[in-house]
Order: sequence, then C-alpha cells, then structure tokens
Amino acid sequence: MKRLILILSFMLPFSLIAQVRIAEEILKSQKAVRFTNYTGEVTNPDRVEDIIGIGKQLAALSNGYSAIGNKYYLKRILDRTNRNLFSADIFGIDKLSRVDHIKNVRRILSGYIQVAFKKQPKESFLIASFVTYYNSAVRNDPSILQKYSVLVRNSIDPAKAGIGLNYKNWPGNTEMLIPLEISPIFGSNIGSSELYERATEELKKTEDRGVREREEMLQAREKELQQKRQNLDQAFDENKRQTEKVEAAKQKTEKEEPSPQREEKLKDATVALTNLAEQRRELLKEQDKLASEREKLAEQKKELAKDKKEVNYSGVETTKYLYFMRYIGKEKNVVLKELTAIIKDTLSIGRVKKGVSGMNTPVYGDDIFSIYPNPDKSKFVITLFDGETFDIIRQSSQGVYPNTYLDEDIGKVYAVIEKEGKFYLGQFDAESLKLLNKTEKTVYPDTGIIISTDKIFLLLSDGKSLKIGAFKKEDLSFIKFVE
Repeated sequence: MKRLILILSFMLPFSLIAQVRIAEEILKSQKAVRFTNYTGEVTNPDRVEDIIGIGKQLAALSNGYSAIGNKYYLKRILDRTNRNLFSADIFGIDKLSRVDHIKNVRRILSGYIQVAFKKQPKESFLIASFVTYYNSAVRNDPSILQKYSVLVRNSIDPAKAGIGLNYKNWPGNTEMLIPLEISPIFGSNIGSSELYERATEELKKTEDRGVREREEMLQAREKELQQKRQNLDQAFDENKRQTEKVEAAKQKTEKEEPSPQREEKLKDATVALTNLAEQRRELLKEQDKLASEREKLAEQKKELAKDKKEVNYSGVETTKYLYFMRYIGKEKNVVLKELTAIIKDTLSIGRVKKGVSGMNTPVYGDDIFSIYPNPDKSKFVITLFDGETFDIIRQSSQGVYPNTYLDEDIGKVYAVIEKEGKFYLGQFDAESLKLLNKTEKTVYPDTGIIISTDKIFLLLSDGKSLKIGAFKKEDLSFIKFVE
C-alpha cells in the first residue's frame, strides 16, 4: 500500500482532481449593453489601486464567504455532485456601497479574479467586463438561473440576481454571478476560444470594428495556447513516465512468490494503470480541443487583417472623450479650474471634476494628466486621472507649480517645479511619475513648453525681461539662449 501511495503522489500534478474555473463559454454568449453611469461632479476621486484592492480583499474567503462592511460581499458556492450545472461565485453590491460607474464594478471584479484565479490584470479586466454583460442578461432573463446548481439557486435572491443598467439601482439590489465549472485537467485555466470569439463579435459592432482591442486579445490568446501546448506536452510525458514505472513494478511483483502482500500490490498496480489510462484519454480530448482552437485563431487573424484594411487602421489610439477646462476661481495664487469630460458620440457631459489646476490636460492613452492636490492636500502634484471616471490612477510625490503647463512626449511628462522659491522645469517618467531630471537654470513659472525632436524651448527671466532658452530633451541641460 505504501508503494501505491508513492505512485499516486507522483501523479498528483496531472491528476483528474477537480478544480474550479470560470465558465467562459456562458459568459461570452452575452451581447454588450449600455450602462447608465453617474455623470456630474466628482468630489472625492477614488484611487484606482484602492478600487481594485476591494476585489483582492474579497478573495480572502473564509468558509466560502467574505465581506467588506455593508458594501460588498462574495459567496463561493460549489456543487461537485452535478457537473452538468454551474457552480458560482456570487458578488454582491450591498446597500452602503457608493460605486457609481460600471468601470469601477469591473475593477473590483478584476481584483478578485486576479487573486482567485491567478490572472494578469489585463485579462482579469476583460473577464470582468463580460461578467457585467452576462449579469445584465441574468437581470432581464431569470430563466438563466436554471443553468445553475440548486445550491447556487438557494444561495441567491432572485430579485437581486444580475445587475441593472442604472447605477442608482445597484446598492442593496445586486448579486452578480460568475459561473464556475469543474474542470478535470487544466482546472483554473480560462480564456477559451469562445471567450475571444464572443468578445470579437461585440467589438465588431463598433465604428472601427474594435481592431486595436481585438489585436491585443489575439496576441494574448496566442500566448495562452502556446502555454497550453507546453502544459499538455508535460502532462503526456508525465503520464508516460508514470505508466512505465507502474508497469515495471507490476512485472517485478508478478515474479514474487504468491502471498497476500503480492496480491495486494498487484491490485494496487491495476488500479493505478486504470487511472493513468483514463488520464491519457482526457489528455487526448484536450489535445483535439487545442488543435481546434489553433485553427480558430488562424481564422480570426485573417478576419482581423481584413477588417484593419477596410477601416484603414493606423494604429493610433483615440479617446472617446474631449476635455474642457474653465476658470472657477483663485485661491492663494492658485488658479482653480473645472475639468469636464465631453462624450464625443453623444455630445453630452460626462464627469466633472472641480479643483484641478494647471494650464492644460494632456491625453495619455485613455487617461489624462492634470494638476491636483496630493492626499493630504499639502501640495499640488502631477495626477494621472482615468479619462472616463476621473478616479486617480497615480500621482507624483514631487510637488509642482500649480499653474504650470504640462506636456507629455515619448514616455516623459514635463512640468514646472518649485524649490526654495525658485522655478525649474522637471522631467518625470510618465508611468511612475518619478522625477528624473530638472533644469539647472531657473525658468519663468508660466512658461510654455515647446518640444522638438531633441530640444525643449522655455522662457527664462533675468528679472527685467524674458528670454527663450534651448535645453537638451534628454537630460534638460542648457544649450543656449535663442537670439
């Protein structure tokens, strides 16, 4: 019996132990919907990392349950007795929650998925987006609940199942389902071809056919299939090695003198070989599935190439918002402004943020740079806002001149900083917002920032007049005055 235990322990990494994974197929069968989010002034913007952190906290389940005050909760309901019906993770938005934008619902779900299913942030957010689409369908069609185990149906309030389209109805009235299935081989792996197919169907409905997003997803999908192939090869090798080992042990045992111990060992070996044969049959099914997924990927690449050509895709990212700043007052020599997001396709007002400063707001992908107070409001800093929700993605630790111009160029952000009553141009890393360099010469605080291929031009003051100075873009070292 000890020998059998040893044999089975080697089989464990590739055994048919049931593991939970998200049921991508059912998630991806839903069509994109338009959610109504809060529009208007954002008074106390949240930090994106804190919002994602809510989901990560919820992943610390205790006896299948976790909660954060009366704001959010998570219930894991697993039913291993009936694999024809879905198990589920149930995410609840409780009555004291103040989440008011679907993007932040997705961020919370993304944080949970990152931890619970060991997914990368980008893939987690993609899955979270489809969880919201799926649950809008659950709200409109309660019959979807019949696809779930009785244990799940008994654990959810039918009146709260899914999510409404209006943010006002979310608190205390939302229980979202993340369908789970028991997978025999690859367990928690998600991101099947169905996931990408359904996502592509939705993206193709947009004006640009979602070619940028589809390209990113297909690249991620290709990497996932490569990893699946490696995992499958390792599983086949391990299965073969264990089979040969058990067969050799069985042959050796057969040569022993008859005894109860000999019969017990032969019986154990027969059971082990039966399990290994069953495992190999499951691996062959996975191999056929992988071959089919590779064929679909090749077709999707051809389709994407065709759509890129038809929409004249340039590779340049564009935002669906325009940003407008207007003067609202002055406080301690700081010009305060109101930042407004204008939705391009509807020409309507999105979110509004008062209390920003600075002369302009450079767009950075889907986000925007502005000047805004740090958490303790001791200084104004460079702030990267989410371009849709105005939540804070990150802030610089270095304070800046509140009324500065801002500019972004090839991964660098430029702003005027103040040290001991003197002003300099600072160069910051666009991702970390860490200060990289500053000019040695002082600059005029309200200078514009003109950037060429390798130079930056600024206004400098000698106390009597303003002069234009040229600096090296690389390290902000002074070159000469422009005369």
